[in-house]
Amino acid sequence: NFVTKDASDFIVDGETGAVRLKGTYTSNGDGALASVLWAHRFNDATELLASGNFRRSDEFKLANGNMLSGSDFESWSGLIKGTHHIDADQTVRLSYQRWQSAGRNQDYAQTGTNPLFGFTDRDVVDDTVVLTYENDASDNPWLDLNVSLSYSNTANSQYNYRPGNPPMPLPPIDDTSNTAILRDTDYAYRTWQFKADNTFEMAGENYENHLTLGLQASHQDRIAARPGGSAALQQHPEGTEQKLGLFAQNEFVWDNHLTVITGARVDLHQMRPKSSIPGSRGIDGSAFSPKIAAMYDFNENFGLFGSIAHTE
Repeated sequence: NFVTKDASDFIVDGETGAVRLKGTYTSNGDGALASVLWAHRFNDATELLASGNFRRSDEFKLANGNMLSGSDFESWSGLIKGTHHIDADQTVRLSYQRWQSAGRNQDYAQTGTNPLFGFTDRDVVDDTVVLTYENDASDNPWLDLNVSLSYSNTANSQYNYRPGNPPMPLPPIDDTSNTAILRDTDYAYRTWQFKADNTFEMAGENYENHLTLGLQASHQDRIAARPGGSAALQQHPEGTEQKLGLFAQNEFVWDNHLTVITGARVDLHQMRPKSSIPGSRGIDGSAFSPKIAAMYDFNENFGLFGSIAHTE
């Protein structure tokens, strides 16, 4: 879970805005970075943050004098985020992020960089939109609500394949074997996700208790396309994936010395392949993940901690 900054993180007290510029140069790879950030507070309730970055590099030189194949790149990224405080307890945030990179003559094998698999050009774009709502209701111990809805589209376009050494020839356009992935192919993941949780607080003379209940649901479309070819993409099969997770965690603190945390999560999972994939079948599954942990503080300097958990 990555949490981006708000405009107020860059604006000092008494000011309404800020601009930050940054530039770097790296001798190994002749690399450069340029970025600009703008933050503005319209009033006590509303603020806006915008930033943009450009980064590039040639191939890095290794300690033995060789060049690190595939380390050259160009990438762009940007963020725009608005924050609105409805009142002292409620906050709404909306953000859009885009990250884009262009790699030329990259190793097709992204791990191991084996020249046998040849080289390709690879463009990657990721778009992410996040809407969040928070209500910490400081006057109400039964309400500390966090809700988020997000959409992401991650696309990877690979094209212009060049054989390696020894050469692995480009397969025919109607080929469906494993080497068909060497042809120009576009891959993508499009994901919707919803998450909500609320914390209930209880306290007495010698104890306090925090109970968190929540759910997390997602829908993902896995996409692949091969321009000029109609063969089934068995190397990156298309399909959909549905997930639902229900979770609970309780934190109990006694006399500021003993803390006991118990929790459990249930996950339901469903995968469905695209109907055009021969021999494919759907998969359904579930998982249960419990845990318990305890901490006893003897004094400010010494404590004893133990936990047991099972994760699926």
